Amino acid sequence: GQLMVGASPLKFEKYLKQLIDINEQRNNPYIFLTAWNEWGEGAYLEPDTVNKDEYLQAIKKIFGGNGK
Repeated sequence: GQLMVGASPLKFEKYLKQLIDINEQRNNPYIFLTAWNEWGEGAYLEPDTVNKDEYLQAIKKIFGGNGK
C-alpha cells in the first residue's frame, strides 16, 4: 500500500488537474478514484469534520458543468 502524508484539498485539486491533462494528452477518457467512503483505508471523498466538503468542491471546481 501507499501512505500519503500531508494530503489536502488544495493538493488534491492540483494533482487531479495534472491527471486530467495527462489523460487528455493520452486520449484516455477515464479517471477512476479509489472510493467515496473507504474510511478505514483513508480513501474517502465524503465530507468530514476536518475538511468538510472541500474535496468534493475541488472536483466540482475542476469539472463544473463542462461535461468532461
